[in-house]
Amino acid sequence: MLSQLKELTRRLLGIHLVSYVRSFTRYGIGNAKRIDGAAANLRSGKEAIERREFAAALELFQRAIDSGFFISEASFRWGVAALQLGRTAEASHALHRALNAKPPNPEAALKLAELALVDGDEAAAFELYGRALEIAPDFAEAHLGRGKAAARMGLEVEALKSFRRAFDINPKFPEAGLRLAEWTLANGAAAEALGIYRKVLDIFPDFVEAEYGRGVAALEVGHVEEARSSFDRALKLSPGYPAAITAATFLAIFPTVEHLKSAKSERQLICVPLLPYLRSWLGGQIYLLNFARIMATLPKSQRPRLVVVVMDDAQKNSSMNELVAALFQCNSVIGIFNEAGQSLFVKPLLDRYLQTHRGIHNDQSPQRKLFANVDWTFPVLYPSWGLATVPRPIFWIPDFQHRFWPKYFKAEELVARDRDTIALAKRSVPIVFSSRDAESHFHRFYSERHCRSHVWHFHAAPDPMPSIGDTGEYAALDLPQRFYYTPNQFWPHKNHVTLFRALRRLLDDGHDITFVCTGSELNLEPDSHQRSLLSLIAELNLGRNLRLLGVLPRALQFELFRRACAVIQPSLFEGWSTVVEDARAIGRPLIVSDIPLHREQVDGGAIFFSAQDHISLAAAVSEADSRLAPGPDIERENASREALRGSIMDSARAFLDILGSERRSS
Repeated sequence: MLSQLKELTRRLLGIHLVSYVRSFTRYGIGNAKRIDGAAANLRSGKEAIERREFAAALELFQRAIDSGFFISEASFRWGVAALQLGRTAEASHALHRALNAKPPNPEAALKLAELALVDGDEAAAFELYGRALEIAPDFAEAHLGRGKAAARMGLEVEALKSFRRAFDINPKFPEAGLRLAEWTLANGAAAEALGIYRKVLDIFPDFVEAEYGRGVAALEVGHVEEARSSFDRALKLSPGYPAAITAATFLAIFPTVEHLKSAKSERQLICVPLLPYLRSWLGGQIYLLNFARIMATLPKSQRPRLVVVVMDDAQKNSSMNELVAALFQCNSVIGIFNEAGQSLFVKPLLDRYLQTHRGIHNDQSPQRKLFANVDWTFPVLYPSWGLATVPRPIFWIPDFQHRFWPKYFKAEELVARDRDTIALAKRSVPIVFSSRDAESHFHRFYSERHCRSHVWHFHAAPDPMPSIGDTGEYAALDLPQRFYYTPNQFWPHKNHVTLFRALRRLLDDGHDITFVCTGSELNLEPDSHQRSLLSLIAELNLGRNLRLLGVLPRALQFELFRRACAVIQPSLFEGWSTVVEDARAIGRPLIVSDIPLHREQVDGGAIFFSAQDHISLAAAVSEADSRLAPGPDIERENASREALRGSIMDSARAFLDILGSERRSS
């Protein structure tokens, strides 16, 4: 009998040995073939998953379940495979069965907790991670997950405790060490965090996030050379790593911690970083352009001087390249520099300054001297770290959509966003929000605050470029005379699902209406949301009534704004909509989702529909269509530009007031 047991357990290695032995002991040698068959199905199911043959894996795991053996293991594996096929409800049922089986499967509790965390149910996730730890107290992954859930619930002490326990249990668990170091740093203990990062890198020397984190912690405690070395190595490991690019560039531009002079009361020098995060974020690019144009409207005696630092190769990104060119046209921008601090484009006055000071100061290049006189750095997106040498950073938090639509984010990103915001809230730094709505969310979710918050409503300064006309690029788009325009990236919260379903409803009701969308190219990769949108378009059979034009040059996009019957903004969440501002700048009608931000931004100046209700949107378009004419409407554009002039000046002065407030508080 012993030899038979050895042979059977040899076949089972890597599956679930404890369950196997229990099954054998309980049912005896007479059931050896059935037990062995169930084990074989488990093994084959795992192999099918590795080959990404999930349907086949489900069938194999189901056979193991039907055999009556390994219910816990087989149910867990069935649930994992079902999740890969998008069968979430069935997967959840299988995972619960695994958790309640004998013996209970702690990995099932872990997976259920992860699902709850993605759904935004942090309390349920916290409880499920606890259930996993009741079954397996030294389950390092469960301690890590419990820490993530605690972090989402604002239980920072519990989060740190859980991360520390996970790393103590398994010092070779890199994510546990990383999370412990990140939260230690976020809580202000930079020296302790530096030690943890070093320990992680001793074991996993090519862990790029830990290398970057070590650089941040080293910079916080004044180890500038170690920080520079860490950022450089992080970029060798991952050349496109946005956070490392940002930190390395800031350190190149501002290489030492110098005693800051008092900020000037007038004509301040502001460093405007073009962060790598802007590569695919057109709204962020437009925000920066509007900021520069708004500052340019101030009288010269009051106008801040902006030096733009491009932290990425703009030549490789058409929209960034276009942004750089447009920024240089602004009277507020005196120069544009690359990530090494070398001038790319400079206005004549700055060029004379650089020429005059070249060679005079042996210890400083003229560019270095220029950046040494920077008064403020704005806008700094809140995930950015490695700012110990940066003069007076003013942070910008666009919105808190991760708090309202967590299902659109990966679990790691949810935790990271909260960690960075909590850390920022505790620091004595200025944070700018684009709306009262966003500021209220900040106060709601982050109660422990030592920062200073400001709200700055920006407005779109109309593009000075002339219209393209009826020939050439615009004519090549082959658009009908009447259309409705939505310029959004294809991200989940932009709510294209409601837009597309509303168009189908309109077509079914007999309306010959065309919707035009611009933004990133829709393709089968890289994410499931884009794939689902393509499937929806095919299912709805929208044909030529839906035009997807991809990313267009700003001048061409401006023509679409001008000529549309109305601009539709269906977004579920915004910090302050650049789409709305662009439409208002030229007086185009707006049809917008009824969310609090849109009420704050336009209130009575738009047609509202219920967000996520395609019937409501279709009704709004249908009701307005007969009285909306296509553009361009030159008279209305001129009236809107004139009316906007005062709002833009108010916006410019409001930003100067923020600088004045910060200067007095420093």
